[in-house]
Amino acid sequence: MNPALLTFQEFWKGVDAEDKYHPPSAYDWSLSQMKVTPDKYPTLLFRRTLSGISFEFRMLKEDRYQENSFVKTDPSGIPLRDPGGEVQYYSIDELAEKKLRRYDYSFSVFDGAQQVAVTQDEWGCLLVVVAREYRQFGLGPMLTKLAWEAEPGKSTGGCTPAGARVVQKVHQDFVREYLRNGTYSKLIKEGAITLERVQKILESAKLESQFVAPKVKEKINLGMNDPKNFLLFEEYGNFILYDRKLKDLLDRGDDERDFYWMERCIKGHSFAGGGYHNEGKLFLHALGGDTPQIKKFMFMLALSEAKIHGEKIRIFDDDLNMVNPSEVELEEGNWATLKGTPINWKPMKAQEIQFRRTFDRYGEFKNRLLEIADAKYRDAGGSAVAGRVRILDSRRLSG
Repeated sequence: MNPALLTFQEFWKGVDAEDKYHPPSAYDWSLSQMKVTPDKYPTLLFRRTLSGISFEFRMLKEDRYQENSFVKTDPSGIPLRDPGGEVQYYSIDELAEKKLRRYDYSFSVFDGAQQVAVTQDEWGCLLVVVAREYRQFGLGPMLTKLAWEAEPGKSTGGCTPAGARVVQKVHQDFVREYLRNGTYSKLIKEGAITLERVQKILESAKLESQFVAPKVKEKINLGMNDPKNFLLFEEYGNFILYDRKLKDLLDRGDDERDFYWMERCIKGHSFAGGGYHNEGKLFLHALGGDTPQIKKFMFMLALSEAKIHGEKIRIFDDDLNMVNPSEVELEEGNWATLKGTPINWKPMKAQEIQFRRTFDRYGEFKNRLLEIADAKYRDAGGSAVAGRVRILDSRRLSG
């Protein structure tokens, strides 16, 4: 079944003959449910950069022709048995002769090592799932088109409302491709299709007879691995390293859609402060980083700030692996002191203040920055675990 030669109504009937629908909550997966690694999809098809994120599209191709895999049946569907009563199976040569579908295809998209979208077979139907955190990139239509190119006309088994929109978008993409490469014109000249038929297909796909590139909405560049975009916030012993694109996401005002990406803007966090029963002493209440290097940097910033003020920091057990004896003196009770010269972070702080000064007159951005950084590393199971005291104003170190 070639979607480009069918009206949308014909195509829909071909892939969902029973016109089934599923509720919007069906297959509503988050990243936590997508744990397959790229090596499970050995064929790299291509890479595509979308909104600054470099995605890998990968494929798994499995041979269905295996010994003892397809049971022979009579015309009524009853399994055939040999004289001894054993079920009979088709040989691989017999399967090829019957021209049964030989391969299963599944496709997946990865952001680094994280699986973010997948197509797979579900009881003979095509299942396409995009993690809710990654639904603004157009991955669903791209994966669905790949799946139908590999297995034309495979049934959807029913769609969610969002899935139905994807089916329509994919049909448009097939039709648009024929318009763009001149296939319709060629087929009309050859007499393989009539102009009236092509016009009917275009009308059903809601496309003009002459191809016009769709307008592309402005999107935020979500590539967040360039240190040139990083800024260092500091206040009262609280350090946050973040990507300045956080402002663009907050300006967009769609927290439900963008919170995952807001968290990705936070690259590192550390906070050394006091506690209810230990005033005058500092504790490393929070420590996190997207990479070991960033986490180490945040750790050294906390120690540097403490040394400037002649203080020691109490390190909790789960952060002791950050202590390098050549750089940090550790006393009984896990009290740590920086041995060398403190990091001069004030120029970085000044640059961050200059960035915020242009738009954050009332501190809304600063407060959201603190909230998101705290949530990211607390929820990730990092150093800011239950039982640690967070009092941002309990230890006001100048800076």
